[in-house]
Amino acid sequence: MPLSAVCFAAVAGLAETNPVCLAVVSFSAPAGNQGLQNAATILPDLLTSSLSKDNRSLLVERDRINALWNEWHLTEAGLTSADTVAKLGKALTCDWLVGGWLVQTRTGPQMWVKVIETQSSLVLDLQAMAYDPAEFAATARAVADSLA
Repeated sequence: MPLSAVCFAAVAGLAETNPVCLAVVSFSAPAGNQGLQNAATILPDLLTSSLSKDNRSLLVERDRINALWNEWHLTEAGLTSADTVAKLGKALTCDWLVGGWLVQTRTGPQMWVKVIETQSSLVLDLQAMAYDPAEFAATARAVADSLA
């Protein structure tokens, strides 16, 4: 199977809109903060699940994203250059990359979500929201709603 991923949509009505193909990439968390690291591991799948309920976007399969992410050793480096973003977008055949960080701030844990347009490597959106471990699934749904 080629490295490029296949976008999928299981919802009727996509032909009526201009869907955006997006890939939810890995989220990062500070070393030593096991709670945030666990959340960062789970978040991409929760976010993908929430986004799959919306018929305005096509999603790149998570297994393909993970395989490419690991092959390119981006776990440590992340999306650090415009060239990497463009190459990843082309390999995944997607329009947008969605990723981010879970961080500990003075006011408590936060989730920072970044949306990058793969053709130009421009940041389309960067938002910070409070992260509450007790409301983790609701937070993922809120992020998905903001992307829709």
